[in-house]
Amino acid sequence: VSASQRSRILFKVHDYPDWRVTIDDARVQTANGPGMLMEVMVPKGDHVVRFSYGLRALDIACYLVTVVSLLLLVVLWRDAKNEQ
Repeated sequence: VSASQRSRILFKVHDYPDWRVTIDDARVQTANGPGMLMEVMVPKGDHVVRFSYGLRALDIACYLVTVVSLLLLVVLWRDAKNEQ
């Protein structure tokens, strides 16, 4: 990004906690822009702005519990079917 003055970038996605934004490899805070879209302020000058999305540890744990639960249900269902 080349900004002739301090500027605002409005990223057309909702500002969820899993989004990470860096300017020149330094993490920056996002703000809620219009319509709850993600907004970042960029200082004057030439910069590299990166938006990345990553799951939090809690999200990963929830997905893991779901998969393990589904596998357990399949095993229990197969055992119950074999007993009949």
